[in-house]
Amino acid sequence: TIEADYLKQHMDQNLILRFAQYQAKPEQRKALWDMYISTNGDQWSDFGSRSNIKGWSIDTDPCFGPWQGVNCLLDGSIVALILSTFSLTGSLPPSFAYLTEIMELDLSNNFITGDINTLFDNFTNLQHLCLQNNQFTGPLPTVLGDLKLIDLQVGNNQFSGPIP
Repeated sequence: TIEADYLKQHMDQNLILRFAQYQAKPEQRKALWDMYISTNGDQWSDFGSRSNIKGWSIDTDPCFGPWQGVNCLLDGSIVALILSTFSLTGSLPPSFAYLTEIMELDLSNNFITGDINTLFDNFTNLQHLCLQNNQFTGPLPTVLGDLKLIDLQVGNNQFSGPIP
């Protein structure tokens, strides 16, 4: 899978466990579940296969479940969220800001709306950010200028102002 390939290339394999024995950190689990609700998760589907996304349930854990598109460290930190082309609609909730350990975020090719200016203030580990082909508005988060991003893809949105 794309997630497995990324993890092999970019993270210490001794720390990664796709089927983690530890549960996700509670605030990060809540952030993901809030995102699932606010972006109409029951309607998400993999564009390529037209099948519903797998594993996302209030009754399972993002790391132990596992939830499709979510990768965790052994300590339960969510470090990658890859939901490209899954028909996400709506906006990201304020609790999304609790995904502070995230290293890769790919929400590209969806229909997500709203201003994300303050959601990324504590994403100090972020290296790959792919938000292209959505309907985001407002300025790009200024904190992006302080990060050591390897990949930044934000085109085809409705952002205003400069790239930090």
